[in-house]
Amino acid sequence: MSLRAVLRGATSPVVIAVAALLLMFEDFVWSMVAAAVARIARLRVIAGLEARAARLGPGWAMALFVVPFAVVAPFHLYGFYLIAIGHAVFGVGIIVAAKLSGTMVLVRLFQVCRPQLMRVRWFARSYYWLVRTKRALYGRLHAMPVWVAVATLVSELRRRIGSALADLRARANLVRARGLLTLARLRAARGGWGIGLFHGPVPGPGE
Repeated sequence: MSLRAVLRGATSPVVIAVAALLLMFEDFVWSMVAAAVARIARLRVIAGLEARAARLGPGWAMALFVVPFAVVAPFHLYGFYLIAIGHAVFGVGIIVAAKLSGTMVLVRLFQVCRPQLMRVRWFARSYYWLVRTKRALYGRLHAMPVWVAVATLVSELRRRIGSALADLRARANLVRARGLLTLARLRAARGGWGIGLFHGPVPGPGE
């Protein structure tokens, strides 16, 4: 197969549509990871560790940045081993969990140690090259009609899901408010739970 045929296949509408969905899903996952990392970073223990990491030199910061890869790699291998012996669900689950946890740690480490990491020349050059390449590719993809159509569809789907979730939350809040109001009225009528039932006068035998 010629290079021209490969390039033609790579730019087909189906491939572009799949790529658009994958990249949009990746952006969605990244936003969730960033929000989760921000919540975890507010913990006092994590904040103390991050303060120490921010004071490291470039060499130590680079070494710390490599640690998550070394920690996650055995879990990836174990996941592939489980897939090879027929336990695909568990294997994929372990790989995905390791990937997400490793990504969370890497994202936060980069945010904390970015000034030191950017002082390492090869790392800074590689980072800026990746950023420029990603922007160039995204610019070309975003200009394609298929991408625009998929992006419009996904945006409308997210809007509808968000609207439905907001409606469900509003209804749940309304039901909760009505329940609290009914509970308050019952307590006011009985003078407190159980008072009218258990602390009222005991009727006599003829009553």
